[in-house]
Amino acid sequence: SNVSPSRAVPGNATISPYSKTGFADVINAQQIFPVSDNARERTNFGIAEVSGKPAAVTLKVFDPAGNFLGATSRSIAAFGSQPLFNVLNDLGLSGVSGLRVEVEQNGEGLVTAYASVVERATGAAVYIPAE
Repeated sequence: SNVSPSRAVPGNATISPYSKTGFADVINAQQIFPVSDNARERTNFGIAEVSGKPAAVTLKVFDPAGNFLGATSRSIAAFGSQPLFNVLNDLGLSGVSGLRVEVEQNGEGLVTAYASVVERATGAAVYIPAE
């Protein structure tokens, strides 16, 4: 049997994890919006390398007006995945809402990224893919 390295998506389309232009979540420089860290909710991030080559990722945070607020970088191993907790808080950003995070990739690998905005009171989460 010949197995294709692609996955089905709604609308009977397929995307390949080996194509930067064909994989919706594969990033070179994409954005995640809106994210928050305040009394009501927090945001966790996640990154994963999908091509088998190491990569580096920089998360740049901007306020709703587009002002740069801070950045953090992470290295990721081939086929690795990393949850990133407290990113906004570690950058000194608390009591904030409606922020935009630009995810910039460096290196040879292909990286997917996402955020999970979690309601503090209930633990209910909303998945936000990088676009």
